[in-house]
Amino acid sequence: MKNVTTHTQKKSLNDVRAPVMMLYVLAYCGGHMSGIPHWILLLFSAAAFVGISFLFEKKTLLEMFVPGWRSSVVGLVLAALLYVIMWRAMQAVADIVIGEGTIIDRGAIPGPIRMLLEIRHHASQIPAFVAGLFGALILSPTEEVFWRGFVQTRMIGRVGPILGVGIVTILYGGFWGLFVNPLAGAAAAISGLAFSVLTHKSQSLVPAMVSHAVLWALGIWLLPLY
Repeated sequence: MKNVTTHTQKKSLNDVRAPVMMLYVLAYCGGHMSGIPHWILLLFSAAAFVGISFLFEKKTLLEMFVPGWRSSVVGLVLAALLYVIMWRAMQAVADIVIGEGTIIDRGAIPGPIRMLLEIRHHASQIPAFVAGLFGALILSPTEEVFWRGFVQTRMIGRVGPILGVGIVTILYGGFWGLFVNPLAGAAAAISGLAFSVLTHKSQSLVPAMVSHAVLWALGIWLLPLY
């Protein structure tokens, strides 16, 4: 298939900076509106920017909606691997902190555990089945369209694949870290790097969408966060 990044070589990097800045401003302002869970805000922010993505990069995005079956299988395996890694990491953090008696000694919940509880709180504000389903069917695809389909394509076209993927990973992790907490940001950066590489290698958004959706559903339905 024709490399979908070639026709973006001469487009201004401002076409990436402006939408990303708008996304952060929208989420930041919305975050100060009472009664709106942050993860729902992230969902609507990502969904809103799908329209901007298609407005700026319709041809590229349409070219990237091709079923890469082999890559999609890789995406499923990747989702399972990321799930195991995150589960083990979260359990390790909890075991270390609780095992050292930090909660008892300090009489308060330490930072790492508090972050885990905050993530659980975000997810528990809506029934787990609904949160997992809507996250898998709406949040995951829309995030991939904007971050990997639009932003990553533009960045790679301007600065090359290695630096482009690195910048997108930092922005994506920073977004979740800012509007949820640093632990969520670290998890988003790790998974985002995997999705970015998968998208670049397959030249298709479908594998990353599949991987992201499965990882989200597993994380909401199965992952014990504390």
